[in-house]
Order: sequence, then structure tokens, then C-alpha cells
Amino acid sequence: MMKTSLIIIVLIQLTLLMKAGAQISTKGIDKIQLGRFISSYNDAVRFDNYSKKKLFYANPTSNFYNIPIDNISDSSNNVKFIFAYADSQGLIKRIILFIDDSSDTLIDTLKASISSEYTTGQTSIGRLQGYGAYAWSTSEGDYILMMKDVNTDVKLNFPITTLEFTKRSDLNDLMNISFRVKSLTD
Repeated sequence: MMKTSLIIIVLIQLTLLMKAGAQISTKGIDKIQLGRFISSYNDAVRFDNYSKKKLFYANPTSNFYNIPIDNISDSSNNVKFIFAYADSQGLIKRIILFIDDSSDTLIDTLKASISSEYTTGQTSIGRLQGYGAYAWSTSEGDYILMMKDVNTDVKLNFPITTLEFTKRSDLNDLMNISFRVKSLTD
């Protein structure tokens, strides 16, 4: 009886681990990492050729790529879009995830996987009411920015949380690089 209970507990734990979201690190998500070549992802689509590009604004368009979400092991389906900015040599310099964090669990995941110490700013006192920003800067030179909007976006039909990964050393070079969901006035 004791062995059976132990096996059941282990199986439940393994099942929970398999259903967990993708592995987030300071350099990216699963195998999509800063510093890798965009050519490592055979199914990456240049933004200019991306079928849903009308939903997003990118500048410059030629350096952005959509990486299909089947490149990560996110069985929770919270990650909706993955984009990467690659320099002229094809090295990934920025990764941008668009996530549906309606369950409000991403901040806890990031605190556990990156650090419990972060910088924050939000549009309300106490519980997030509109828009919040959370940032991590690691001793290894990684910069992670989470922007959370609790309001449902009318184009994407979910409250958008973006998660961006960049090397601190690349921030100045990427200052004029932008990627976002198009607004109603775009």
C-alpha cells in the first residue's frame, strides 16, 4: 500500500511538471535564447512575410521575425506570439513574448526563475488596475522587462502581457527599435 501511494504521488508530480509552462530563463524561453542565430529556427518567418503582421507595428520590419509557438513547451497555451529581433549577422538581440496572463501567475513564475528582486511601476496604488511594468537586471548583464495590461486588447482578445529579453550591453543599439501591437489609430 505504501509503495502504491508513493508511486501515485510521484506520477501526479510528474504530470504537473509536464503540464507546466515553458522554461523561462534570463536569456529567453526554452530553446529560444538571446545570442543564438535566427537561422537556428527553420520555421522563423521574417515579419514582412508574417501572415498576421497587420496586428503589429515593427520598426524596422526587416529585422523582426515571428517564431512559431510550437518551438516552446508551453502546454498551458499562455504564450500567444513570439518575436525576435536579429542584427545584420542574424544574432538574436531581443526576444518579445505576447502572453495571456489572465491568471496573474507570470510575476510569480519570473520571481521564482529569475529573482524575487525587481523594479516595478504601475498606474494604481495596491492591486494593478490598468498597466504595470516590472524589470529585472541581472549581474550577468541580462535585462528582462514585463509589461502587463489588465484590460483586454480589442484586436488580440486577451489582456496583453509582454515579456522582453535583451542584453544590457545591447540596449543603446536597440533604443530606436520598436515592436508592439498596433493601436486602433495606427
